Amino acid sequence: MPETANEPEAQKPIVLFLDDNPDILEVYEAYFGHNGFTVLTTSRAANAIQLAETHPVKVAVVDYEMPEINGHQAAVALKGIRPTLPVILVSGSCDIPPEALQAVDFFVSKGDGPSRLNEVINTFVKS
Repeated sequence: MPETANEPEAQKPIVLFLDDNPDILEVYEAYFGHNGFTVLTTSRAANAIQLAETHPVKVAVVDYEMPEINGHQAAVALKGIRPTLPVILVSGSCDIPPEALQAVDFFVSKGDGPSRLNEVINTFVKS
């Protein structure tokens, strides 16, 4: 799946997803796009940083296990450019180092599915 940046709609909060799995990004785009969000997706951390710099992203969701840099490193980079940006770490693994969990605002297991992630995202969007 190519990187996408749908034109943001003023009334819809923008959520940025960083994951190296294109199938997961497609699920996120469809699910969250139909649940009231403008969705930005990318499989590259550098693109995620650029999108966070150029769009009024409300929440970033990053996968922990990626080939270029891990989710911890991506979260630190995103917080470096937007310190108040809520970053949610997702992973199919339960073995996440404590320092990675401390660098993010919340952790959601991929096994919990998009509905749980939607609850967490909405918590940050409404705060």
